[in-house]
Amino acid sequence: MEQHGYHGPETFRRNNAGNPIDGIWTMPGISISRGGYFQYDKVFLNTDHRCLWVDISYEQAFGHSMPTLFKPKARKLHCRDPRLVNNHVNLFHEFASRCDLFKKVEQLNNCIHILSNKQVVDTYEELDILHCQATAFAESKCRKLRQGNVPFSPAFNKVRLAIKALSLTLKRAQGQKVSSWLISRSLQKTNMPSSIRGMSADGIQNMLLNTYKEYYNLKGDSIRYVSTIWKRWLLV
Repeated sequence: MEQHGYHGPETFRRNNAGNPIDGIWTMPGISISRGGYFQYDKVFLNTDHRCLWVDISYEQAFGHSMPTLFKPKARKLHCRDPRLVNNHVNLFHEFASRCDLFKKVEQLNNCIHILSNKQVVDTYEELDILHCQATAFAESKCRKLRQGNVPFSPAFNKVRLAIKALSLTLKRAQGQKVSSWLISRSLQKTNMPSSIRGMSADGIQNMLLNTYKEYYNLKGDSIRYVSTIWKRWLLV
């Protein structure tokens, strides 16, 4: 009403007075930049009323410009796996030995009493940069993130579920503690026979290796397909 007053079109089919009877209500502090009326059956079919629309800015609706959303990146380093921690420590020492980081730290510690404050600060900053570089190197190489990045397909999902079912069955055959209910449910999802549970560990492992081969073949085909689509899109 504030935008068009009572000179807008009627909003009800059987309105003989020709006045709009529908509107959009907001809080008093919100003002619209634009607003209008659709034709009958333009948005919603077989209705007696027109569809109304308004444009409201983000500043009016939320009070400020919304900042850009950043997705958190997965960290490769965590302390739950001792093998990962040892790998990180070894990589850190490998980088530090190449640039003599520990030797330089020892030299600074031995001659810190004869250096000026500026020399101590400058040397410490250089060592801190090397330390940060060694930490970043160790964290980037300590673990490979298996994020997949493969588009979904029924065939690929079936092979993935088969790998999970065979892996659980293999652990059970090797004497590890695995829930029988979980194995049965995993086999049912892939329509695999329950007789697999009675096979030897070697037989299950051979089936798992063949399934992994099929998995990597499907994964390679999917990645090549996606890269082809992206190339075509970039060329267009």
